[in-house]
Amino acid sequence: MAESLMWLKMSACREAIETIVAAVPGFRPQWQDFLKEWEGQETPWYQAMAELAHYVVNAYERGDTAHLNDLFSAIESVLQK
Repeated sequence: MAESLMWLKMSACREAIETIVAAVPGFRPQWQDFLKEWEGQETPWYQAMAELAHYVVNAYERGDTAHLNDLFSAIESVLQK
């Protein structure tokens, strides 16, 4: 029972992150690199979110903020589920 709940939780995390990544196509290459780095291991979701935070900070520093509204809307949508 505990294993099935753990799988469901991991699956929900993966689905939530894919929803977020889809909202910001520019993050996808960085996300793919992250997944390759952790391939074959349990994905550390907190580190996945750190990758996204770095992307947001870098985009902000470049003044590339137009797509961030879509990102934050996707995050809000995921959190409301």
